[in-house]
Amino acid sequence: TFTMGSSLDVPVNSLGVTPRALQLLFQLIDARREELAVAVVITYLEIYLEDVVDLLAPRAAAITIREDGAGNTGVIGAHQQRVSGVADIMECLRIGARARRTASTLMNTSSSRSHSILSVTTTCAPRSGGPGCVGTMHFVDLAGSERAKQTQHVGTRLREAA
Repeated sequence: TFTMGSSLDVPVNSLGVTPRALQLLFQLIDARREELAVAVVITYLEIYLEDVVDLLAPRAAAITIREDGAGNTGVIGAHQQRVSGVADIMECLRIGARARRTASTLMNTSSSRSHSILSVTTTCAPRSGGPGCVGTMHFVDLAGSERAKQTQHVGTRLREAA
């Protein structure tokens, strides 16, 4: 979680992979704003044991993962949040981090017990007309994987780590 950069209140000089990549994305967007119309939408999901939870709308209806006839996998029911810059995304990361399941272990006082997936979809279209493009980046933060022997996990913590 620290390396990915989706933890709370991290100093600017300790930003993880996700914030750094998103800063670069918006630098590139800002450099081409006059020639491109750009929209950025994110979803932020948690996978805990076998459940999928929307970290931006945790009390929302159930989320399902489906595969269509062409073999494309999609998430049904996830909240899509339009963002206009890094500050918007960082606020969404903070909201999601507060909703995410964590627990104390012998090795880490705040170990993530779930996986999280931040999906960032960018849609671009030339202002002069013509074909546009769509791209999606997925940032995956895996649950804490401390060894059960070292953490002395039992019960729920052991099931989470498996």
